[in-house]
Amino acid sequence: MLRIEEIELARLQPWENNPRLNDQAVNAVAESIRSFGFNVPILCDQNLTIVAGHTRWKAAQKLGMTAVPVIVIEMTDAQRRAFSVADNKTAEIAQWDFPRLREVLEELRSEDIDIGSLGFSDEEIRRLLLDDRADEDSVPELNEAPITQVGYLYVLGNHRLLCGDSREQDSVLVLTQGMPVDHVFGGPPYFNQRLYAQWGEYQEYLSDMRMVVENCRRVLKDGGVCVEHR
Repeated sequence: MLRIEEIELARLQPWENNPRLNDQAVNAVAESIRSFGFNVPILCDQNLTIVAGHTRWKAAQKLGMTAVPVIVIEMTDAQRRAFSVADNKTAEIAQWDFPRLREVLEELRSEDIDIGSLGFSDEEIRRLLLDDRADEDSVPELNEAPITQVGYLYVLGNHRLLCGDSREQDSVLVLTQGMPVDHVFGGPPYFNQRLYAQWGEYQEYLSDMRMVVENCRRVLKDGGVCVEHR
C-alpha cells in the first residue's frame, strides 16, 4: 500500500531534462492549491527526484510552502523517465464533454464557488458559459454608413491593412508597396456560400481565383510560399 509522507520541499529534486514545459500552468495550479489544498501528492523515486508533479512542486514554491505530501516509490532511472513521460502524455488523451462541463461550471458558480480557481482562463470561461441563444460571431446591424471605403489604407506600425480587391493587381501593389514578400496566407471565399461572395457561374468564380493567385505570385520572392486557409 502506498504511503504518503510530508517531506521538506527543499529536499525534492526536479528532473533537469524534463521535456514537459509547465511554467505557464504554475499560477493556475497555485490558485487551485490555495483554494482546495494540496490534495494530490507529488510522486518521487527513492532519491527524491520528482517523477510526477513538477508543476505542483513549482506552485508550492510560489506559495511559500516548506513541506508537501509525497509518495516515494522504488524505480530505476529508466523507469522514472518513462513513467514521467507517460504520465504527461496520457493526461493529454482525455477530452472534455463540453455540454456537461458547462452544466458543472454553472452549478458551481450558483453555489458561490470561484470557477476562476479551476484553471480555466477568463476567455475560456466566457466561451464555455456563453448563452446558447447568442451567436458570438454574428455581425451587429449598423445604423450609420461605414467609415472605411474601398481604397482606404491603414498603416498599423509594421503592418498595412487595405480595403481593396485582391483581383486587382494595383490593389496588391499598393498593399505591398511594390516590394516582394516571403509569404502569402490567403482565405479565398467559398463559391456562393456567403451573401458577400456570389458568382453566376462556377467558371466565373475559378477565373477570379486565378486572378488572385496570379497577383499573389507576382509579389512573391523566389522561393516564397503561398498557402490557402480552409
